[in-house]
Amino acid sequence: MGREAPDAETLRRAFRREVTRTQRKSDGTVSLEGVRFELPSRYRGLERLTLRYARWDLRSVELVDPKSGASLCPLFPLDKTRNAEIGRRRTKRSPTRSRPTPRRPPRRRRSCAP
Repeated sequence: MGREAPDAETLRRAFRREVTRTQRKSDGTVSLEGVRFELPSRYRGLERLTLRYARWDLRSVELVDPKSGASLCPLFPLDKTRNAEIGRRRTKRSPTRSRPTPRRPPRRRRSCAP
């Protein structure tokens, strides 16, 4: 009496690594095995990221909740060509980071006395 073998997808998911990486704040990417992956904008506030992936197949990288182990979203490799072609939108700076511009006092006029 034998047991049924799991399907290919189940086997693929069983042999995945889970690692922690730091997000690059400048462009919202994370590096894994020498390849950069883009993060969805809603996760850009996270500093430490937990990723799950198979070393032999970087096409299926997932962002994982470190506490529950649940998959949050798939990550895709950075497309440098497409990134170079699209325009950038301005991001709002947080009020704690922005510095007020110093105001100069008005210049005093010298009076010419005869």
